[in-house]
Amino acid sequence: MDTANVDLFLSTRRLRAEIPLRGFSRLSDVLNNTPGDFLAGTLRGISDVRFSVKPLADGSVERDLVVRIQDVLMVQPLDPPTVSPGSTAERRDRILQRMVLELGDWRLEGSLHLVDCVRWVDFATANNERFLAMTQATVAMPGAEASFESSLVLVNGARVSALYEC
Repeated sequence: MDTANVDLFLSTRRLRAEIPLRGFSRLSDVLNNTPGDFLAGTLRGISDVRFSVKPLADGSVERDLVVRIQDVLMVQPLDPPTVSPGSTAERRDRILQRMVLELGDWRLEGSLHLVDCVRWVDFATANNERFLAMTQATVAMPGAEASFESSLVLVNGARVSALYEC
């Protein structure tokens, strides 16, 4: 079964996990089409959000994981993205818009990928229950002096408390 290695960010914890792709080719499709309220996977490590992930303390290789999708702030893929050989007709043109997203005490600055020349306000409103792809993101964590950079994060639109242009 195909899987994706990710860091799941909760409000105070970072969970390193392996998530089954369930026949989808993109992680965002898995997250946006999860049946029910929970995302299942395999736990590989855990840490406070400000520190790097450590392997499980008891030395076990893996544990089953279930996390409430609503409690996930964002997902950072750890594997390099793969381009599927699918039809280019399936892909729509995207417009990059530099934005700031506030998720409670978290602050993300990066590029949202807007579809079909839709205004960013309309895009955000229409996708408030979906995971939004943000590229070239700078993530500022609560209580941390330093931020981190990520080429791609998938942000839980239901957790966005404010959204504005850079």
